[in-house]
Amino acid sequence: MWEPLVPLLHADICATPDFGYFCEPELPSHLQPLVLIGVGHSFGFLWLLKQREYELDGLIGISSVPSFCERHSGYVALSAEDLSIARSSISKSPRSFVQSFQKKCGVPFHDRRIGPHCIDGRAILRDLIFLEQWNVRDELQQTRVPVRVLAASDDKILSLGNIQASFRGLSGVDIIIESGGGHILPVLKPEECAETINRLIQELAVS
Repeated sequence: MWEPLVPLLHADICATPDFGYFCEPELPSHLQPLVLIGVGHSFGFLWLLKQREYELDGLIGISSVPSFCERHSGYVALSAEDLSIARSSISKSPRSFVQSFQKKCGVPFHDRRIGPHCIDGRAILRDLIFLEQWNVRDELQQTRVPVRVLAASDDKILSLGNIQASFRGLSGVDIIIESGGGHILPVLKPEECAETINRLIQELAVS
């Protein structure tokens, strides 16, 4: 997912965690750049805020909310019924679940690099549990680093209204709205994502 975006970044080091959905999990460690910015997509934004290993200088969420399963201003990202359907679908056929999800996200189902047994449904179910349980509003309230959130106007997974409502009341969070791009902005709008990330890199480098 990050391949279109990474070459556009003005960064000396770009480490992309892999949660093991399609291959062996790989999490970066011992990162010590002068400026460390965490960029998390959807669930990855929550994951970054739950980590204690990384001392971030800035944080960018892409197509994300601080809590997927708690209602804010009438919105909830995932209902109990949604979670039940997702669990059942993943258990029956991880490949069909991923294919359906990516279609809803507006991106094609790429499986050239993965064989028929390389989608790890257990890893997806593991993070679905975390996604159900985690609420990072407290972490966002306590953070002292700049936070940017990129949201697409046509996201069919997390609507713009949902994202705006979920961050309401959290000071210091700037929501940047992109026209189009769906849920997978790093793939469909890599230049726009890079512009926001590079701007924050520059701001922090001179501060």
